[in-house]
Amino acid sequence: MSRLTGVAVAVLLLLTGPLLLAGPILLAGPANANDRVALVIGNGAYRDVAPLPNPPNDAKAVAQALRRIGFSVVDGYDLTFTQMAERLRAFGRATETASVALVFYAGHGLQVNGHNYFLPVDARVQREQDLSYDALSLDVILEEAEGAKQLRIIILDACRDNPFAARIARAPGATRAIKVTEGLAQVGDIGRNTLVAYATAANALAEDGAGGHSPYTTALLKHIETPGLEINLLFGRIRDSVFDATGGRQTPFTYGSLGGEPFYLIPPPLVQAPVQAPAATPAATLTVALPPPLKVPDPPPVAAPVIESPSEAVAELPLPLRKPMPEQTPEVSIQPAVSTETKVPLAKGSILQKQSPIRAREASGKDPRCANILERAQLGEAISDATKAFLRGNC
Repeated sequence: MSRLTGVAVAVLLLLTGPLLLAGPILLAGPANANDRVALVIGNGAYRDVAPLPNPPNDAKAVAQALRRIGFSVVDGYDLTFTQMAERLRAFGRATETASVALVFYAGHGLQVNGHNYFLPVDARVQREQDLSYDALSLDVILEEAEGAKQLRIIILDACRDNPFAARIARAPGATRAIKVTEGLAQVGDIGRNTLVAYATAANALAEDGAGGHSPYTTALLKHIETPGLEINLLFGRIRDSVFDATGGRQTPFTYGSLGGEPFYLIPPPLVQAPVQAPAATPAATLTVALPPPLKVPDPPPVAAPVIESPSEAVAELPLPLRKPMPEQTPEVSIQPAVSTETKVPLAKGSILQKQSPIRAREASGKDPRCANILERAQLGEAISDATKAFLRGNC
């Protein structure tokens, strides 16, 4: 089967789709009111094979998250082939005026001869040729998303174990030329600024999950509303979360060719530069002329008083420096005056020269002890009150 044949059949069904549409198309506002549009489909209630419980829940949760971050969403759940084709056509028209186009599909998908197909709930695929009537190819989805001017993102949680693949392989007339492989085939020819994200690596199976969502959708919902997460980092976080949740059994993979400009589903918060206060106007300089310092005349020199006796020295001291002298009985040693017949000239300015007039004056006194006491006082010895009284009475 050629790719052109599949596209032609899909286009024919799209033209007749409105007559057979079973439910309304849910679009969050007019397509031209938002420059980011999304197509979200979740198929689980398959009629000819065992149903998948999680894909409708996965798709509904993703559609709500996309609306919260500003996407206009065309969505549908448990869709037939005709319903899938109609929603794809509505999405393609919306991308013509959009900057970003995003597709999320959860459900059965398979690869045949290197081409990937996604199955509606009414699929009755028995042979390879039936895919042209019962499935939408990834090639058609990429073509409808091509209208977006800035970025195209295709997210496929569709690598589950698929019973349709075994039917095609066992179909009568199947030859070795038909290669049916589990999982999805690697995407080779992708246009510029287009990213295709698989729930697991090519040719591998993804888990449907035991909870309300598959491991891949759980990780997608965890990170898709994180502000400031660049698109490549976003899918890197999803990969790590799925790998940890499945114990390494499932490793998501992305294919594409993105440019160097970063892209955010939610831009990072703006960081406002600190507001600088206006520079203060410098104050005017005030010059104050100070008067010249006052000149205080130096005090006249005070001549040191001539002290004739220790008692006069004590009397001349200021009151705070005077110390009372203890009352004690003087020990007066009386020595006979020594007369010197030979007069030796005294050195000029010596103590003995200064004492000579005193001795000469006191030699004529009544008591010879007077000269001895006065000599000791001249040498700085303390004189008691009793000695002073002695001097006044006898000298």
